[in-house]
Amino acid sequence: MSPHWSVMLLVPGGADAALAGAVGFYEANGFKSEGVAQLHRGTYRIVMVAMNRDHSATDTNVTIALNLG
Repeated sequence: MSPHWSVMLLVPGGADAALAGAVGFYEANGFKSEGVAQLHRGTYRIVMVAMNRDHSATDTNVTIALNLG
């Protein structure tokens, strides 16, 4: 099994903006996009999911999972 971790963050704003901001952060740090909210750098792979919290347009849960291998 490859090493991995995940984190869920509560961020302000809608899900689309939160996900775009998270993807932009990782792209600015050398990760390349493989698809919608999927990035890689070397053997590291990141998958992200964003969902408005309690159907709110002002709070969003962003989950980021990192896998190695």
